[in-house]
Amino acid sequence: MDGAVCNSLGNGAFYNCASLTSANFPTCTIIGNSAFSESLTTTHLIVANGVERLSYYAYGDNDTITTVTLPVTLKQIDSGIFRWCDSLTTIIYEGTVEQWKQIKKSYDWNYKDWHNKFDIAYVQCSDGIVNIK
Repeated sequence: MDGAVCNSLGNGAFYNCASLTSANFPTCTIIGNSAFSESLTTTHLIVANGVERLSYYAYGDNDTITTVTLPVTLKQIDSGIFRWCDSLTTIIYEGTVEQWKQIKKSYDWNYKDWHNKFDIAYVQCSDGIVNIK
């Protein structure tokens, strides 16, 4: 699904499409609720530059994802975007620590389930790290 043109990827757009190997929509600014939940088989998810908002559970329940790279264009992260991505160990943000701090984040954006945060201690930014525990 690389390179398709869209402004907003709708809720559940690829929900439960069990074998997607990538999800790159460089012209999308919003990834809708559950857009890629239970769908991806990749280990390294790279969210396209241009994406500004990741909606609720956008990439939830994708057990193969170990690393996520988030673009500098990101402005908002909603609730549980990686909920039940049990293999996730690394979050990389392409912007600076200060830019990361400016992103509007839901209080439970980094929860692995309904009650527990990921074991990930930090987000790696271009100029340092941010503690997320």
